[in-house]
Amino acid sequence: MLGSKRSIAALAHTILVVIYHLLRRAAVHQHLGGNYFDEGDRQVTVRRAVNRLESLGYNVVLQPG
Repeated sequence: MLGSKRSIAALAHTILVVIYHLLRRAAVHQHLGGNYFDEGDRQVTVRRAVNRLESLGYNVVLQPG
């Protein structure tokens, strides 16, 4: 029970810190999109996907498209 209360308090703290910074800077939150981190380092994302498929037994050939 203590773990769940602690995690709720940590989440509430994080939300309050975000709100504080948004209000302090008079900034508007901009949603970056669901694939923001995938697009950030495209080669890493591709390599991880290829490695995952190969570990599942697939032969992967990449073609530009």
